[in-house]
Amino acid sequence: MSSIFGSGRCTGSIVNKQYILTASHCVAQFDRFTISAGTHDYSKDEPHQQIMLATESIPHPNFTNNMFEYHDDIALIKLEKELEFNDYVRPICLPKYSDMGKTFADETVTSTGWGLIQGSPNPISVPQLHYVNGLRVIKNDVCAQTYGSLINEDLICIDSSDHKGVCNGDSGGPMNYEIEDGKYMQIGVADFVGGKTCDDGKPEGFARVTSYLEWIEENTGRKIEA
Repeated sequence: MSSIFGSGRCTGSIVNKQYILTASHCVAQFDRFTISAGTHDYSKDEPHQQIMLATESIPHPNFTNNMFEYHDDIALIKLEKELEFNDYVRPICLPKYSDMGKTFADETVTSTGWGLIQGSPNPISVPQLHYVNGLRVIKNDVCAQTYGSLINEDLICIDSSDHKGVCNGDSGGPMNYEIEDGKYMQIGVADFVGGKTCDDGKPEGFARVTSYLEWIEENTGRKIEA
């Protein structure tokens, strides 16, 4: 995991020693970022954290975000130098090309980030990395009942009718699916919530990682398994 500091805060995941996976809306308007990897509490100087500058942001070339179209909200950030992998800084597990046909509908997933924590009456900010467990993936046609034609095959949605999900600051963070005991694969990148607040119960959207495997491989050099 990595925390991204630009004009605000986003979350990202480590693809390899020099690239971070995040959302395009986190990087599209800015060209300077500080990346903190291996961080649990960003309010502290932790001995295992690695902080460095980004040299390049790579929004997806087809990224569009307006009231009529929303798609390809996924991006990469290139670091000025390579990360050192250890027990605290490690790359994500990515899907295989053979996973591309899977919708993951009705599967249970987890989201991770440094965003606001949903609460009553208002979301609160905490500096610690947090996990939201027990999220359920819904079919795209169910998600489209709320968002209409904005929902396409390159998005994956979760049900947040129980007021659990992502919030401000979680953008770019991973949706993880457990493929075996204790091992998780990233299948989504946090993109949007349903309204002005994070707990309005509307579905929340993520970029579907399986739609972008070739793009990730071409831009980072990380080999995607067949």
